[in-house]
Amino acid sequence: MKTNASQILSFLLALLLQMLNTGTLAAQARFPVTLEEAMAIAQRNYPELKRDQKALEQLQSLMGTARPNNSTQLFMAGGMVDPDNPATGLHSAGFLKAFDWPGTTKMREEALREAVLLGNAELELTNWELRREVSKAYYQLIFTKNLQQHYREKQELMSRLVDLAQARFEFGETGKIPVLSATSKQKQASLEQKEAQKAYDLAHTLFNNWLHSDSVFYALPDSLPLPAPTPNWYVSGGHPHLLKKQQEVRLAEAHITRERSQLMPKILAGGQLQMINETLPFLGYQLGLSLPISRKAIQSRIEGAEKAVALQVAELDATERALENKRRELTTQFLAQRNLLEFSKKELLPLADEQIRSAESAYKSGAVDYHDYVVNLEQGLQTKLEWIYNLRDYHLLRLELEFLSGRR
Repeated sequence: MKTNASQILSFLLALLLQMLNTGTLAAQARFPVTLEEAMAIAQRNYPELKRDQKALEQLQSLMGTARPNNSTQLFMAGGMVDPDNPATGLHSAGFLKAFDWPGTTKMREEALREAVLLGNAELELTNWELRREVSKAYYQLIFTKNLQQHYREKQELMSRLVDLAQARFEFGETGKIPVLSATSKQKQASLEQKEAQKAYDLAHTLFNNWLHSDSVFYALPDSLPLPAPTPNWYVSGGHPHLLKKQQEVRLAEAHITRERSQLMPKILAGGQLQMINETLPFLGYQLGLSLPISRKAIQSRIEGAEKAVALQVAELDATERALENKRRELTTQFLAQRNLLEFSKKELLPLADEQIRSAESAYKSGAVDYHDYVVNLEQGLQTKLEWIYNLRDYHLLRLELEFLSGRR
C-alpha cells in the first residue's frame, strides 16, 4: 500500500510540474521591437559574428610572428690539436647569431597586417549579411500580419454573405443553393484565416531564430508602410563585398613582398673565447652574410604570388560588375513595382472598396442576384490581396537596394 501511495504521489507531483512548465511557456513574455532594435539584438547574439570576431583576434595575435626568430648557435671548436697532447693547439667556445637585414621585418609585417584587415572585412561582411536577413525577416513578419488582417476581413464579409443569403432564402426570394454556396465560402475563408495564422507563426519563428535570444520578440508595426519617395540608387563604394575583394587584392600583393623578403641576406655575427696552447684568454669574432644561393624556388613562389594578385584583381572586377548588374536589375524591378503600387492605390483599391460596398448594398435590396454579388465581392477581395503581396515585394526590393547603396 505504501508503494502504491508513493507512486501515486510521484505521479501527481510530476503532473503538477508539467502543468506549471506548460503554463510558464504559454505565458512567455513577448516584446515589441523596431527594426533597428532587432538588428542590435541579433548583432549581440549571432554566433557567426562571434566566430569572426575570434578569428580576427587570432590574426591580431599573430602580428608578433613577423619579428625575427633567428636562433643563436653555441659551439665549441678546436684546431691544430696534437693527438698525443690534446691540451695543445687552438680551442675555442663561442656563439653565432643571424640578424635580419634592415627592413625585412616590415616586409613580413605587411602581409600579417593585411590579413588582419581582411579578417575585419570578413567580420563586416557577416554583420552586413546578418542585418540584411534580419530586415527581410522583419518585413516578412509584418506582411503576414497584413495577411491575417485581410483574411479576418474576408471572414467577416463571408459571414455577412451567409446571413444575407439565408435571409433571402427565408423570404422565399431564392433557393437553398446560394445558402450552401455562401456557407462553403465562409468555411473556406475560415480555413484561409488559419493558414494565415500558420504563415505568421512560421515568420515569427524565423524572425526570432535570427535574433538568437532567450526572449521572444515581434515586429512593432501592424502593417507595411506605404511607398516612400525614391532616391537615386547606386552601388556603394563601401559595400562589404567590394571591401572584402579589395582587401584580398592587397593581401595577395603583400604576399609578393613577403616572398621577396626571402631574397634578403642575413647578417651573421659571432664571438669566441679562445685558448692557444693552454694560454688564456684570446678573443675571436665572426662577421658575414648569409645569402640565398639558389633562388629558383623563391622566384617560383614570387611568380605564383604575382599570379594570385592577377586572379584577385579579376575577381574584384567580376564582383564590381556583378553588383552593378544587380543594381540595374533591382532598380528596374523596383520602379516597375512602385508604378504598379501607385496605379493600384489610385485606381484599383478605391474601386475594390466600392465594389464590395455597392455589391452588398445591391444584394440586400435585391437589385443583383447572388452570382453578381459574389463575383464583385471576390474581385474586390482579390485586388486587396494582390495589393498586400505587391507592397511586400516593393519593400523587399527597396531593402535590397538600400543595402546595396549603403543606406542601411
